[in-house]
Amino acid sequence: MNTIQCGENTKQDCVIQKLSYFYPQYQILENNQKALYIIRNNALVLQNCTNTITINKDQIIFLQQGNYTIKTLGNEPCETIYIPLSDDFLRNFMSKNSDILSNIDREENFSSAFICFEDSPLIHFCSNGFDYLSSQNCPDTFTQLRIEEMLILLLSSEQGANLMALLRQLSHRQVDRFENIYGKKPSKKLEAKTVCSRVWYGSHHI
Repeated sequence: MNTIQCGENTKQDCVIQKLSYFYPQYQILENNQKALYIIRNNALVLQNCTNTITINKDQIIFLQQGNYTIKTLGNEPCETIYIPLSDDFLRNFMSKNSDILSNIDREENFSSAFICFEDSPLIHFCSNGFDYLSSQNCPDTFTQLRIEEMLILLLSSEQGANLMALLRQLSHRQVDRFENIYGKKPSKKLEAKTVCSRVWYGSHHI
């Protein structure tokens, strides 16, 4: 069994890539950071120690860091678009779009390593733009805006509450960082997003 590595780039820049998989037998996938995979054609099966899922054409999967096994279905390669999501990028996204995200519910007990999103007209329109971004040398700012647009659409979809639960875990880690730095928990009078913002931008804001 071979091992496939994804997400080795540690830069905050979002390097979008077209990846092709053809594995009739299960192979190990090492996913080193959170990512979106857009399935362009055919399908693949992905599993970890607790769950198995089949992702079909035009579906999108959000994948946490970790090791998985994958195999493709059919006699043709499964073409995907890989969109890495660093924790720094996601924290900035949540801070910048806090007003929008505050209106999105989250599933308190959700803890899965992956989420599969169904296609919709708006998501399909947005995902088509990543074909261009994966083949052109576009400015980082433009690329990041398109990824943020996609994230907002996914958060507004039927599975949005589950994705929101995973993204909120980043905010919880920021509160833990506050406690590690200052030796105490933040005041309950401060809203969670205020605490996270202050910890993120430095102690001189406290």
